[in-house]
Amino acid sequence: MSLGLLRRQQNNAMGMVVLFLLGGTFLYGMLTRNIDWLQILMALFTVYALVMLISPLVFREREVARNDFYRPFVTILVPAKNEEDVIGNTILSLSKLHYYRNGRPNYEIIIIDDASTDGTTQIVMQLERKFDFLSVIHRPPGGLTGKAAALNAGLLHARGEVIAVFDADSDVNPDFLLKSIPLLFDEKIAGIQGRVKLYNPNENLVTRLQNDEFIIFNHLTQKGKDVLRGVTCLGGNGQLVKRQALDIVGGWNEESLTEDFDLTFRLLLHGYQVRYAEHAILWQEAVHTWKRLFRQRTRWGEGLLTSMFDFFLPVLSAKMSFTQRIDAILTLTRILLPFWVIASYFYEIIGLAKHVVFYSSITPLYLALLTAAFFITMAWSVMKILPSKPMTTASRVVQYWLYAVVWILVLPISYLNYFKTSRAVFWDKTHHRGVEIEQLPSQTSVLT
Repeated sequence: MSLGLLRRQQNNAMGMVVLFLLGGTFLYGMLTRNIDWLQILMALFTVYALVMLISPLVFREREVARNDFYRPFVTILVPAKNEEDVIGNTILSLSKLHYYRNGRPNYEIIIIDDASTDGTTQIVMQLERKFDFLSVIHRPPGGLTGKAAALNAGLLHARGEVIAVFDADSDVNPDFLLKSIPLLFDEKIAGIQGRVKLYNPNENLVTRLQNDEFIIFNHLTQKGKDVLRGVTCLGGNGQLVKRQALDIVGGWNEESLTEDFDLTFRLLLHGYQVRYAEHAILWQEAVHTWKRLFRQRTRWGEGLLTSMFDFFLPVLSAKMSFTQRIDAILTLTRILLPFWVIASYFYEIIGLAKHVVFYSSITPLYLALLTAAFFITMAWSVMKILPSKPMTTASRVVQYWLYAVVWILVLPISYLNYFKTSRAVFWDKTHHRGVEIEQLPSQTSVLT
């Protein structure tokens, strides 16, 4: 039995405990007709979201040591599996990075070809002959699969003091490293996350909603965490990590489906910090069908559940600031929020069908005001980033709220998948279609 599988089985016990607690609190509300516990939780997470959204708008950005002359050699890792439609554009984008030393690129690009069966290998090998700072690692079929395993394979060949990770569908702004690397000068900062945007937001409704998600949730929440000195999270695309810190924490967790989130908390528990570099911009492709979106989010949900069971108890006893600890706890447990939303729907349905009144010490007026404050703050935040007419902004906010129902639908499936302990980690990668290079934002200097 592998160590990862043993840990997964041990965590299943905690998963069952959490499941019984969720069921127990629901039954408690049914038997006592008192739902204080639910209203308090909902209010807590609403206030938390409010604070994260409003902080970057009302507080000054956090000052941090930076050195624009700090120019360590960087290794760029790009894991790729059957990415013939996008890998060429990604390599061309990375080859244009403005990051030089003595007139030469101060970085190397390593493509980890994870047993591709399409034309990915041929495209990369052709470009390898064109760029002397590009190399490729071919992983044969039959080994341990997954993005984390591919990254660790690339790490073995990396020469950089800083390791950058980009997905195979990335379009990276030329000044990305210049905007992000100086923040790593501070010895306490081990990781940097760049700002991810979508280069196909107007393709259809699915891509438009994801675009709003990246603006509202990813960007504003990351800024809020950064301003409040909370737990800024690494993403799977556009992350930079010091090699020394990576070695200390053991690289990427090959048993995790969300290796970026997992790495964030392992760095945190070792006393490191992660910063958000909002001016270091890259673009990626949005998932373009509902089916693929549900599949992607189900995988994310399973990975986030795993991280919650892995890190919740260590976070309680770790040495960190009060703000970091509270943010870490809420960040880890927010994956359970859809369960509580489902519980509130059940109470509402039962109350209407059985003419049962559920009591709470939190008045409906207070909850209504809190909800209104949340939507107003969200609208204000969106207008700061994407100025538009009030009705257009209101429509976007309501659409995003409805879009969040995706998590309510996928989380039960994620929880069921979590208990399939015999299931090996596999690379359930997102399908990428790509666009013509002339359509990529970095080619037209779109930096908004």
